[in-house]
Amino acid sequence: MSTPLPPGQSAAPLPKGSSGDPVVDALIAQNKAMMGAISGANAGKINDNSIIHLPGFSSPTMSYSPTMAYSQARLLPVQWMESDPSKLKQLVNTGILNKVPGFNPGMGMPEIISAWDELVKASYEVNQSNGKTKNYTPWDILNTYSNPKSGYGTVKDGDWLYDSTTGEKVKYVGPKSKTTTNRDVNLSSAEDVKALTTSVLTQALGRAPTAAEVAQYKSTINAQENANPALTTTTQTFDDQGNAVSQSSKETGGFDASAQQQLVQDQAAKSPEFAKYQSGTTYWNAMMQMLSGG
Repeated sequence: MSTPLPPGQSAAPLPKGSSGDPVVDALIAQNKAMMGAISGANAGKINDNSIIHLPGFSSPTMSYSPTMAYSQARLLPVQWMESDPSKLKQLVNTGILNKVPGFNPGMGMPEIISAWDELVKASYEVNQSNGKTKNYTPWDILNTYSNPKSGYGTVKDGDWLYDSTTGEKVKYVGPKSKTTTNRDVNLSSAEDVKALTTSVLTQALGRAPTAAEVAQYKSTINAQENANPALTTTTQTFDDQGNAVSQSSKETGGFDASAQQQLVQDQAAKSPEFAKYQSGTTYWNAMMQMLSGG
């Protein structure tokens, strides 16, 4: 912590190249010493002692660009994994968004180290040939994969990838097929039930249904219709632009006219009238057949 100056006095100007922070100045001195120790290491092919430039910082009085030997720089992701996971995540996400070869959502540490190593080597090679106009870092190389369109990659919203810069749809990434089921219940009216029961009971009992019987059958039939809705299952398939390229439908369920007729016949067969009427009808038909000589 600095000591306050007496009133009327101003701080002496900082020495040239000093940050005013002893800790930072010590790091700078250490960096310069290392630079001197491995001078010439950046000549020729990359080796363990080759100098790799890393992102630095600037202040009103100075700028600081840290460097590191290649043997250490290539393994920085291992260090970030323990000390700075956010930087590791930033590296992977930026690589994926910029579509950098070697980066993908399923990569683990071996793949991350390998992809980072390629960026480190590329930054070294660029710095060897650029006439020292700028010291490129691996992050600078990573950002060269950006372009005005999709410059910040894509974002997923629902079933689509959108260009982060323009908001345009880039690719449909939703399900390649979708299946929807429509449930339809059609309840028979009193008129429908009366027509059905009149036809069936006339054949089974020899008479038309009473109003009470029509109401009872309607209640039973409607209950079955509710319990067995008609289902229409439709399946669509989509291409990469979200366009439906095929569609198929299948109908199942329901309580149709034949099922309704069978229900009324089964109920009528349980009636005492059924046996009596059928017996009389059978006897009468047999007698008429005998009389006719059949």
